[in-house]
Amino acid sequence: MLDRINRSFKILKLTKKYFRANQITQDDCIYSINGVKRKVYGEQALSMLLDIVSDDAYGLRRFNHLDNIVDIGANIGVFSLYASTLFPKAKVFAYEPAEQSRLILQKNLIEDNIEINSYAVGNTKRKVILHNPGDISACYISLTKEDSSLASQECELISLDEVAAKLEQKVNLLKLDCEGSEYEIMQTPSLEKFTYIVGELHTCQDGNPEMGLKTLRSRGFKIDKWSPFPDLKAGVFWASNEKCLN
Repeated sequence: MLDRINRSFKILKLTKKYFRANQITQDDCIYSINGVKRKVYGEQALSMLLDIVSDDAYGLRRFNHLDNIVDIGANIGVFSLYASTLFPKAKVFAYEPAEQSRLILQKNLIEDNIEINSYAVGNTKRKVILHNPGDISACYISLTKEDSSLASQECELISLDEVAAKLEQKVNLLKLDCEGSEYEIMQTPSLEKFTYIVGELHTCQDGNPEMGLKTLRSRGFKIDKWSPFPDLKAGVFWASNEKCLN
C-alpha cells in the first residue's frame, strides 16, 4: 500500500496533474523534468522516468559539474534528456542502434542540443545483428541472426575509442545500458578516459555482474554503488575513476 502511495506522488510530481499511469495519454504526455516541462513519448516512458528521474537510479544528482556525457544504449532518450536538464552546458552524446527506439528518441530530444548516433558500441568496428525480443529495452547484439522468429536489423558497431576521441580531457561520464555489450566496452583502452561510469550489468554469454565489477576494479575504478535486481542476474552500478579524481 505504501509503495502505491509513493508511486502516485512520484507520478504527480512528474506530471503536476495525475496520480495514476492510466490517466496519461500520448497526447498529454507532458512531464516536469528537473523543472523543465517536456513531452516524452513511448510506452515505457513513465516507468523510465520514475526510475531514472524520480529515483535518480544512476546518481546524476550527486554531481556538481560534468563536461561530457556519453549515453550508450540511449533507448528513447530519458537518461540523455534528464542529464541535459541537470547539466545544460554539458555535451551529451546519445548512441542507440535500434531503429524503433531511435525514432522515439529523436522525437523526445528534438528540442535539445544532443548529438544522436545510430551506432552500436563495442571494442572493434564491424557489422553486427541487433535482435529485438519484443521489448525495446532488451535489444541485444550478435554476429549472426540467431532466431528467425525475432525481429532483427543489421547495424554498424564502432569502438569506444572512436566515441572517446570526440571528448576533451575533462570531467566525462559514461552511461552503459546495452544488454551485455558492456563487457566488450570495458576492454577498450579509452575506458580510462571517463571520470565516472554508471549503468547496468547483465548476465549473458559474454559475462556476468561479478565479472563486470571485477573488470572495472582492475581498470582503476572504484565501485561506489552496486544494486542487484531481485533475480540477482543484473543490477545497477556507479563507479568512479580513482586516477582522474586523485
